[in-house]
Amino acid sequence: MDYRPVDLAEKLLLFSAMGAEGSPPRMNDYEIKVVKLDGEFVWYTHEDTDELFLVTSGELTIQMRERERDLGARTALRRA
Repeated sequence: MDYRPVDLAEKLLLFSAMGAEGSPPRMNDYEIKVVKLDGEFVWYTHEDTDELFLVTSGELTIQMRERERDLGARTALRRA
């Protein structure tokens, strides 16, 4: 197995359109989905998966049933 670091800023430059998803790579049993956002993103849920929201720049407010979470640059939220 080849372990190489990934430059997230470099990879995010490959996304040209907002809301476009990258091809999900896999790690063990996990799909890694990357989405570039601007504006509102409609709430959804996947009951059978864990989710990680990682903000690389800007801000993201996640509205969940029970509360809101505000994330800033270089922060993450894990939903299990």
